[in-house]
Amino acid sequence: NVAVDSYQAVQWAQIGPAVLFDRRYRVNFWPDDNNAISRQLGAAVSSEDQSLLDPDFLAQASVAVQGLPALERLLAGQPRAEPGAYTCDLAIAIADNVAAIAGELAADWQHPEHMPGMTTREAALDTILGAILNYLEVISDRKIARVIGTSPEEARPRRAEAWRTGRSLQNIALNLTAIDLLLYFGEDGTPMADDAPLPALLTAAGAPELIDQSFDPLFEALNLLPPIHRQTMEEVATTADGHARLLALRAAISEVRRQLGNRVFPALGLTVGFNSMDGD
Repeated sequence: NVAVDSYQAVQWAQIGPAVLFDRRYRVNFWPDDNNAISRQLGAAVSSEDQSLLDPDFLAQASVAVQGLPALERLLAGQPRAEPGAYTCDLAIAIADNVAAIAGELAADWQHPEHMPGMTTREAALDTILGAILNYLEVISDRKIARVIGTSPEEARPRRAEAWRTGRSLQNIALNLTAIDLLLYFGEDGTPMADDAPLPALLTAAGAPELIDQSFDPLFEALNLLPPIHRQTMEEVATTADGHARLLALRAAISEVRRQLGNRVFPALGLTVGFNSMDGD
């Protein structure tokens, strides 16, 4: 759980070294619309494929068997295995693979050559805020909308991220909290401090009124989560009250995106591509 918590806090950063060598998919191949993880992992377990226990081979294997979703499948989707069983060995190999990728990412973030398109302050700011904007769309559309449908009866909770371990909503809470901390907290951990990144940028740009306007819907979204974030997606999305709360959560996240894309970005002299704002 600690590893997944840590990953969810930085999942928004689908930029720089994260996109090199398919790292983002190797760590978290989701959504898996074609059920590739189940098919490929099932075949590996059935045949006890020893090649996947080799670190070098696993690092070059299909992304479907390399990362956290595959590890979740082994830990939560299989009968409990005895130490020394193939599934235990494979789980250890996958965990080691994820740790190795994390080490590569940490090292590469220290080298500018691994961050194309972020050679100037303006370019880096555009890239980072754009990544956050796009990630809010992922939360809204993939983590919520495609799961809950238009009614509790249409909800498909098994489409949710990490549904087997019951942490789909906890992941969303971690995602939004990470964005809040990144944008609105100062270096000493004080919310809305003068040195908090987005408030400082907006104040310098002569648009301090946008600070609260951009933060308020995020605050609303965060406040919608405490009653439900420890519950499973199935427990929440399939009930009338829970489904309504998730619809409100999605609406609040969409409003954050609108504020950032339509008001904050222009105030900072940045641009946002049409695709990243499409689909609200």
